[in-house]
Amino acid sequence: MSEDTVQSVIRECFISIINQKKKEGLSEEEIEKKLSQDRINEAVKELIATMSTDSVNYLKSNMYEIVIDERARAEEFIARNEQIWAKGFVASEAMYLIVLDCAKEYNSFVRKNAQDRLADYQYRFYALTYLHGRALQQYLEIVYLLKAGFADGAYARWRSIYEISVISQFIGEQESEELAKSYIDSANTDSHNYKWAKKAPCFSNSRKKNITFKDIQDKCNEESGWIELYRLSSKLVHASAQGTFGRFGQPSQDENLIPVGHSDFGLALPAENAAISLALTSVVYFGLIPYGESDVFMLIILKWVDYILECYHTIKTESFSDDLSEN
Repeated sequence: MSEDTVQSVIRECFISIINQKKKEGLSEEEIEKKLSQDRINEAVKELIATMSTDSVNYLKSNMYEIVIDERARAEEFIARNEQIWAKGFVASEAMYLIVLDCAKEYNSFVRKNAQDRLADYQYRFYALTYLHGRALQQYLEIVYLLKAGFADGAYARWRSIYEISVISQFIGEQESEELAKSYIDSANTDSHNYKWAKKAPCFSNSRKKNITFKDIQDKCNEESGWIELYRLSSKLVHASAQGTFGRFGQPSQDENLIPVGHSDFGLALPAENAAISLALTSVVYFGLIPYGESDVFMLIILKWVDYILECYHTIKTESFSDDLSEN
């Protein structure tokens, strides 16, 4: 309710009180005494309480109609968004299903046919299996955020998949069962740091009290481009000024426009990065205990990533003009 509306209601309320007092035969002086500042403040508080209660009751009675109207608008947006990004969305969803099927087959093969080798990889296999499953789950969450038009949320969620891909690579490359066991055991602690990583051979002589994610990132030889993208996603996760004023889903830099709700803008980069990070996590997982078909799985997934990048690049080029240079 606007301030003008509130003031109008208050004014009408007091006019009504004054008129009532006049009917009772009170003079203007007597009315003024009765309407002291304390009484005015008390009346305003009562009025605000009444108005808020009435508004809440109205919303309770009409919330289904209000929400159904908004759902209709959201569904209309999603339908339009699907028209623009359809090929990309389908390719992204297909990747989830492809990787999921490959993971099921790989996991089944290892447990049934590679028991002799699994004994030397049991902690690494356990850790990487759960990391890969978590990456798959988060990838699907990103796909749904993209379909709903939430580019900023999707890219913030990509940050987590990126971290999983780095941790998976670190555990895989260090070839240490002790490290993998340390990672697994840390699930039963309240620690939020990377103390478990001290078991890695590469940190065996380190004098650092605490290992950071950047330390792990550096050991994985991450390219500077990925590090910059990771920093960008961190700005979207935290309450940074960059993440607040430089929104992915905002095509215009109009400072009077505050982006709230769905947007068909900025969806390509989160989709592309999510596919690459899921592929990298999959390559580490399927490469731990290799067999004939796991090499095929890895190649299929990498080629599918190329297809996804092609799809989103084409959509971005054809659907968004140069003056709105899409992320």
